Amino acid sequence: MPTRRSAIALSGAAGIALLCPTHAFAHRVNRAESTVVFSGEDGRVEVTHIFHAADAQIALVKAGLIDKPDIASLRARARLALHVEETFAILINEKARPLTTLGAEIVGNNVYVYQEGTGFYPGELRIRASMLHGLLHGQRNSVTVEMGSERQGNLRRGTYEMTPGDDLKEVVL
Repeated sequence: MPTRRSAIALSGAAGIALLCPTHAFAHRVNRAESTVVFSGEDGRVEVTHIFHAADAQIALVKAGLIDKPDIASLRARARLALHVEETFAILINEKARPLTTLGAEIVGNNVYVYQEGTGFYPGELRIRASMLHGLLHGQRNSVTVEMGSERQGNLRRGTYEMTPGDDLKEVVL
């Protein structure tokens, strides 16, 4: 039978447990998020890549593209943009279509790289997104492709996960 003494001890232990939080261990995934928006019948495409700044810095230093882990300089952001040009592609009917890099900027803890292209007309669509693969352990690249218009009611969207070893992903919307 519980005694008054055991009830007090139990409530004291519960109070201490509530007042002394335990450490939570979490691991942030190395991830880049890209969005590819086909803007309709004019054949334009707009691409936005988002990298966590710390990941980009570490990867660029590891690749020897920058000397110190600091993505704040224009030169460092340009190196990241060049890396994106080399490792990201949109293929239509198995032919890579050219993208123009517009720039890169830092917003909060992220680095945004912007690209655009023209002449992207219907055909078999594939995406290559191997940014930072081989430079960061477990790097994952998520690519969301959008076609059509929400306003016109014909928006189609799909998200594709690219991990090291994924060469190309066929886009089916």
